[in-house]
Amino acid sequence: MSSEANKDRLFEEASTWFFRLQSGDLSEFERHTYENWLSESPAHRQSMTEVEGLLNAMQTPSKNIRDREQATLVPHVRKRRLFSPAFAKAASALMVCTALILYLQPALLQNFQSDYYTATGEQREIVLADGSHVLLNTDTAIKVHLQGNRRKIELLRGEAFFEVVHNQSQPFVVNADHVNTKDIGTAFSVSRLEDKVTVSVSEGVVETAIEPILEPVERLTKGQSAVYKANKLINRQSINTELELAWRDGRMVFIQATLDEIALQINRYRTGKLLIADPKLKQRRLTAVFYLNRLDDAINTLHRNFGIPVRRVTNYLVLLG
Repeated sequence: MSSEANKDRLFEEASTWFFRLQSGDLSEFERHTYENWLSESPAHRQSMTEVEGLLNAMQTPSKNIRDREQATLVPHVRKRRLFSPAFAKAASALMVCTALILYLQPALLQNFQSDYYTATGEQREIVLADGSHVLLNTDTAIKVHLQGNRRKIELLRGEAFFEVVHNQSQPFVVNADHVNTKDIGTAFSVSRLEDKVTVSVSEGVVETAIEPILEPVERLTKGQSAVYKANKLINRQSINTELELAWRDGRMVFIQATLDEIALQINRYRTGKLLIADPKLKQRRLTAVFYLNRLDDAINTLHRNFGIPVRRVTNYLVLLG
């Protein structure tokens, strides 16, 4: 893992623990888990100190503004000024903090549950005990079960590409949500993003099915993909695997994709948030190739080549439009 990716991962973990600790309702198990995490490395303690300093500093100006306003308002005016600009800013900050808790906590818990995971912007290749190769894409977590005649991978979140050593007596199954993908001697990817599971085949054959029913079985061959949502097959189509799996080569390729889709993909790989401030821009279609290790250049390209206004609020928050 690169030094920058490791810093980002520690920042996310420390931020999650900071907000979880503020809730005041940690279970004994969570508190024990936190203490273990804190004692694992000096870098963990340093990250926690940095997050505490940063977030406390963010809270102080809002508190000072609120206190100053309340001190200058007479009682009958306070009620009318409840939704003043300063109050709205403080409320927005609170909403952001709440969103961070909801967004980061599931990922942190999944990381603790997993055998392997990646941070935002990180990719990692793993060789399993049976010789199969797994390439984890950005922000991905998996659990591995290789016991006896059982080979099963649980995709907790994210996206992974599998090159499987075929063994008919030991089926290789990838489970994502309730979708099982069974290897029939192949190379394929499985993604679990938001509420969809997508299986794409670049070599050989796979069979996909919903558990526990496991019927009907969808048989996919090279250049085919299946998309599941709410435990139902919603799309089956032919794909260009070179474009669909370009992330393995460090690229994102968009052919007449909407700016909304492009921003969503950039956010998967880049620490921070890219938001479209002008709703009219969301459905604008673009064709472009971006490199995963130069996503700030990609944002500059949106401005320079396509004329899309870019406003950098902070290093983490960028507005389009």
